[in-house]
This record gives sequence, C-alpha cells and structure tokens, in this order.
Amino acid sequence: DQVLAVVSLADPPPALELLDRLTVVALREAVEPLICFSKADRADASVSRGLVEGYRSCGLRAVIVSAKDGTGIGELRSLLQQRVSILAGPSGAGKSTLLNILVPGASRRTGEVSSKTRRGRHTTRAVELLPLPDGGVVADSPGFVRLDLAGMDPRDLRLYFPEFTSLSSGCAFRTCMHRDEPGCRVREELTGKGGVPWQRYRHYRLFLDEIEEMWKHRYS
Repeated sequence: DQVLAVVSLADPPPALELLDRLTVVALREAVEPLICFSKADRADASVSRGLVEGYRSCGLRAVIVSAKDGTGIGELRSLLQQRVSILAGPSGAGKSTLLNILVPGASRRTGEVSSKTRRGRHTTRAVELLPLPDGGVVADSPGFVRLDLAGMDPRDLRLYFPEFTSLSSGCAFRTCMHRDEPGCRVREELTGKGGVPWQRYRHYRLFLDEIEEMWKHRYS
C-alpha cells in the first residue's frame, strides 16, 4: 500500500525527474508514495533539507536517511511499520543497502556506482516480500533508469500533483490543464519561483507533452 521511492542525494546525483514520474505512477495506482533521500552523509545538509522541505510543501511525505551513520533510519522504520511497502528507484540509490539494515538477514547484494556513467549497476533480479521485525512487509525491486507514463489520459495528470489542488480552485477554467490557459493560477504561482515546486511544474509540462503524444497514437 505504499511505494518507498529511494533517490540518492549523491553518487549518483538526485534523479528528480525519475522521482516525479514515480510519484505520479504511484498516485495513479492509489498507492501512497514515501520519498526517501538516501546517502545523506555524502551530501550538503542545506541542499538535502531544501529537497525534503520542497517535496513536503508539495504534499508528499519525504525523509532523509544515511545507511552509513544511521541518520533517519528510526523514522523510516516507523513509517514502514505495519505497512506493505516496496522499494523503488534508480540503480545505485541504495535500496538494497537500506533493505539489509531494515530486514536482518536480508543479505541483498549491493553494487558500486559506475565512475563513467554515474549510474548504479543492477544487483536486484527478483522481487520478494520480506517481513519487518516490527510488523509489516517490504520488498526490493530492480532499479531502473526510465519510467514511461503510457496509457494515461492527459486530462488526469494534473490530479497526481498534490500541490496543484489548492491552487487550481483559483483557475479561470474548471478544466484548466495548467499550461497556456488564461487565468491559470497554478502557472502564475509556480512559474519561475525556483526550488522543488517550480522544478515539479516543469516536469509536469514535460510529462503532459509526452502523454499527449502517446495518447494521440494509443490505437495505432
């Protein structure tokens, strides 16, 4: 019932577009996303806080963790307790390392990040539900570098950006797609403001163009 979206803060650098794709897919499937920024010990603390606070301001849950020094592990354990969760995210984000900490005896293989591509190497080949010591189950999943949004009606995408909800009531049109329509409160509020909300709005526009193109050819 929840997706633990694991994204590293460093080595490799944060894959925020991929993260936003993952939160869209999770919300579309009525699965609650929980964002986990890993490798906090390798990143600037102010940058890490900015990302977490930015995603929280967008109505998404987010935590910072470090498998090396234990930062945030207790908070993460409590958020997984009595839930059915799956770890998802790009290769090299530290999913298997986290799983080895959360589930004693999990013994998941871990891999290094390629110095050439700055991407992780796949180490997980299958999905298996593992019981957590304090109740609940968690599963690892193979890492990925691309997540398509195929099969989605373009009109529905706006529903999977929680930060649009309160702003959209101020749009001139009830069916506003938050792109080029006059009187769009979402665009007016988010354009050029910087930080996570602006970056997510840019991703929304990117995803919308992509989904509309796929929607045109859905019967091809």
